[in-house]
Amino acid sequence: MRKRASISLSQLLTDPRSATQLTESEWDVLVRIARSSRLLGTLRSRLDAAGVLASIPERVRQHLDSDYALARFQRQTTMRELDSLGRLLGPLQIPVVVLKGAAYIVQRLRLGDGRFVSDVDLMVPRRHLHQAETTLKAAGWALRELTPYDEHYYRAWTHELPPMRCPGYYLELDLHHTILPLTGRIQPDADALFEGSVAVQGTFMRVLSPADQVLHACAHLAQDSDFADRLRDLVDVDALIREYCGAVRFWDLLLERAALHGLGRPLLRL
Repeated sequence: MRKRASISLSQLLTDPRSATQLTESEWDVLVRIARSSRLLGTLRSRLDAAGVLASIPERVRQHLDSDYALARFQRQTTMRELDSLGRLLGPLQIPVVVLKGAAYIVQRLRLGDGRFVSDVDLMVPRRHLHQAETTLKAAGWALRELTPYDEHYYRAWTHELPPMRCPGYYLELDLHHTILPLTGRIQPDADALFEGSVAVQGTFMRVLSPADQVLHACAHLAQDSDFADRLRDLVDVDALIREYCGAVRFWDLLLERAALHGLGRPLLRL
C-alpha cells in the first residue's frame, strides 16, 4: 500500500511552518507529489519565506533547491525572451498582453518565485494577429508543423495560433487573440480584456487587470481541463487572490468583470 504523509501538499503550501512536523518518510511522499505537480520550486519559495527552510532535512533541501534553481533559470530566460520579443513587436505599436506564468514573472508577483514556465503566452487583438505573426516569422519564429486540417482548426476555431519556436530561444511562444476557444459556450469580451489591461513599467508589455488575471486563471482551470493533475493551476488562483484581495474594490471589480466576461460560473466553481 502506498504510504501517505500526515500533511497534504496543499496544507503545506498554505501553512509552510507545518513542515517542521514532517518525518523524512513523509517528506519522501511529499517531494514526489510536489515534483509531479510542478510545485517543488514553489514549495521551496514558501518554506524560505516562512523562515523554516533551514530546518528541513538536508536530503530534502537538495531536491527543493534543485527544482528552485531550475525555476530561477526559467525566470531569467523568460525575462530575456520577453525583452527580445518586446524589441521585435514594440515597433508595431499594437497592444501586446503577457498572460499566465510569464505575466506573473514580468510583474514580479510573489507566486512567480519558484514557479516553472514552459512557454510564453502573448495576446494581441485579432485584427493585428496576422501582422504580429508575419513579424515573428520574419525574425525566425516558425509554427509547429501541423496537418492542413489542424492548422485550419487553430486559425478558425481556437483562441491562439499553433505554438511557435525559434532557434536560440528556450521557450515556446503561444500567440493568442483571446483567452478561451471560439468553440466554447463562454466567450469573454476580448476588447474589454485589452481595454482593462495595465502597462508594465519599463517594458513594452501589458498584463491583464488584476480581476481579469484571476478570472483567466479560473477559466483556464475550469474550462480547459477536467481538474485532473491541476493542483498548480488551483494554487495560481489562490495566490492571485491573496496577491490582489487587499486592493480597493477588488471583490466588487472581480464580480463585475466576471459578469462582463460570462465567467461567473468558473469563478463560483473555484
